[in-house]
Amino acid sequence: MPTDLTNLVRDLDKAASKGIIHKKTASRKVSRAMRKSHAFICASSNLEAKKAQIDSESVKSE
Repeated sequence: MPTDLTNLVRDLDKAASKGIIHKKTASRKVSRAMRKSHAFICASSNLEAKKAQIDSESVKSE
């Protein structure tokens, strides 16, 4: 888990435990951040895989 995401989760949990925000609000925000982070990681790994596939196809055609 990236450092920024770790800090976000820690800060939201701390705010919920102190009663600054509701615990379900904190949970919802953490869930949304995790989904976005996971989607970004998957998208970047798919992009790298496609680049590798294109590179291997260009080597075969030469």
